[in-house]
Amino acid sequence: MNESKTYTAVDSSIGEHIKEAIGENVMAVGWVVVVATKEVGGENFDSNGFAHFTSEAFPEYSQVGLLQTVLDDKRNHEVAAGIGHALAAMMSRGNSDDE
Repeated sequence: MNESKTYTAVDSSIGEHIKEAIGENVMAVGWVVVVATKEVGGENFDSNGFAHFTSEAFPEYSQVGLLQTVLDDKRNHEVAAGIGHALAAMMSRGNSDDE
């Protein structure tokens, strides 16, 4: 399969996935796919590299903005989860103090 057909297939698959996951009225206007890679036959299961691909007409500044948004979102979810665990621990300590 040549590169152009590969990008067309990936673009189509991403578009279909977005419609199924979010809704029929939503369309993908640009995408960045990042894949962790590992050498076949390596000794451990850690990734040792990555590859990334983007939709053909997606400008570089938009790619960077999209990646930064994903990083910020992941960081915010981790912070919120940490706060939730801390509050749960404080509440459970508070309940045991009442006894």
